[in-house]
Amino acid sequence: MLVVSIGNVALLIVSQRRRPKPGLTQPDWERMLMYVAAVVFTVVCAYRALLPRIDVTRTCWFSSPLNWVLFGRLAANVAEVCWATQMGLLLRRLGVCLARRGLASNRVSVRAELSGLIVIALALIAECWSWTNLITQNNLFAVVEQAIWFVLFLITGIGFMLLLPCWPDRPWTYWAFGFLAVAMGIEQGYEAFGLYLQRYLSDEANGVHYTGFAAGVRSLASCATVTRDIDAWSGDLPWMTGYFSAGVWSSIWLAAAPLPDPAESPLAPRRLPAHLGTP
Repeated sequence: MLVVSIGNVALLIVSQRRRPKPGLTQPDWERMLMYVAAVVFTVVCAYRALLPRIDVTRTCWFSSPLNWVLFGRLAANVAEVCWATQMGLLLRRLGVCLARRGLASNRVSVRAELSGLIVIALALIAECWSWTNLITQNNLFAVVEQAIWFVLFLITGIGFMLLLPCWPDRPWTYWAFGFLAVAMGIEQGYEAFGLYLQRYLSDEANGVHYTGFAAGVRSLASCATVTRDIDAWSGDLPWMTGYFSAGVWSSIWLAAAPLPDPAESPLAPRRLPAHLGTP
């Protein structure tokens, strides 16, 4: 993961040159926000990859305060909201640009804008459930959190797929990201109902007592178990590998994704030659 993280940082630096220029396609503040979000997500994923932890069980790779669940979860909260903000803003901006270019109706643009805002709001709500799950160690809250991400990714992926047919010269990378978002949604759905729901039902059947709020908060500033035994990490290795690689690549792409140029719209007024202009 060290090599992957270094490669991700290098890819982020190179991608800066391919960011859309501000102007008709995207305001400067939005373009900058997309890139800053990619920086945050890339750096946080590198931090979490090099100092891995399993949050709910408080399992750490190193016995160090930097490896505590508290710091890892705080960093993850910020990074995941940044990632979702990128998805929501790009979905919204694509709908606006297509409408301005005359390739989509205003109704389609409004739906894209609303969907983008919903994506960002869902991420904020999901993080609240994440903290509740983390503090109480009750997997029912994990089911809700993962179900929200399931909906978020499906809105993002399907939203892009519905907009892309309106864009004749669309890049193939948009389709790739759309399918990736849907795949991530399906994976989150499996985690919600095929993994965490089963753990919750098992805990209920075994009469597990969940952690109280105060005790749960105190336990965040520690590591209950410090181990490098691969068996203890095998169940989390698949999602960690995908999250800290493909997840980061998608964030970097979101910051540099091209947009339809409204200036190329067949409906836009053409600039007249100087000798035909208004006196």
